[in-house]
Amino acid sequence: VQWFKGIWEAIQICEMAGIGLDVVGPVDHIQGDWYVPFAKQHERNGQVVFHGEVSQEKKIEMMQKASVGISVPNHCEAFGLSVVETEACGTPMVTNTSGALPELVPNENSCRDMMRAVRRVREIVENDKYGPRDYRAIVEKDFSLQQMKKRYDLVISDALSDISW
Repeated sequence: VQWFKGIWEAIQICEMAGIGLDVVGPVDHIQGDWYVPFAKQHERNGQVVFHGEVSQEKKIEMMQKASVGISVPNHCEAFGLSVVETEACGTPMVTNTSGALPELVPNENSCRDMMRAVRRVREIVENDKYGPRDYRAIVEKDFSLQQMKKRYDLVISDALSDISW
């Protein structure tokens, strides 16, 4: 739980959307000294709950039960593994445009747009338009070992073609 992971922004988005937020992850001791107490001030009637670090089994269970995942880091997210992990558990994600996140999920730019996106995703899920198997299938297709190897091969080939030996 660090400031650059966008916890404060996620709290604001969920408050505006009128939904709860479960925050899971280890507390960085350097940043935890000031940031976690600041962020924990926003735990309200169970709407925002800081769980700290949980077991892998508990994390998977929480991701599977969530109606939507939110990832809004304040830094350039190199890949966003938690986004793919959450989608692999069958839960749709809403993200910002940090680093590689636009390649992982369609996203919105402003906090207000994200709040609308969170509400919309919840409506879609609640109306059974898409389910966990649909999101899992997307991850299996787009992030299979074969697909990832193919993408890495293209990147490496492209990089090497620009080098004059």
